[in-house]
Amino acid sequence: MKIFDYLYYRTYFAYMRKNEATPWIYATNLITLMQFLNLLVVFIIVNKFVSIDNNLKPFIIILFLLLFVVNYHRYKGKTYTKLNDLWNNENKKSRQRNGILIVLYILISILLPIIYSIFGRNL
Repeated sequence: MKIFDYLYYRTYFAYMRKNEATPWIYATNLITLMQFLNLLVVFIIVNKFVSIDNNLKPFIIILFLLLFVVNYHRYKGKTYTKLNDLWNNENKKSRQRNGILIVLYILISILLPIIYSIFGRNL
């Protein structure tokens, strides 16, 4: 869960610097989306080996909303100040490296389901 805390912290910080009134909503939404896409990839892999009912729209919507509610409750008590205390002393080199890793994680999480939807049916 530490990766999601760090992702929340960096997203919150980025939107706070843009003077957004509610940076927590952007950070919570990003974490929820990343977790959902990760679970989607796991589902795709499992579905390759075990056939699962394809009428999953209600389940997908419920899962996304459930993830949002869980993340909302997880981070509503964690103010930016608490997270800032954890990573405020991060040196510039670590911060840049971790920023690159976050971007890679987000790109991979978004691209894997897209790549599967384009090419996966032929695998």
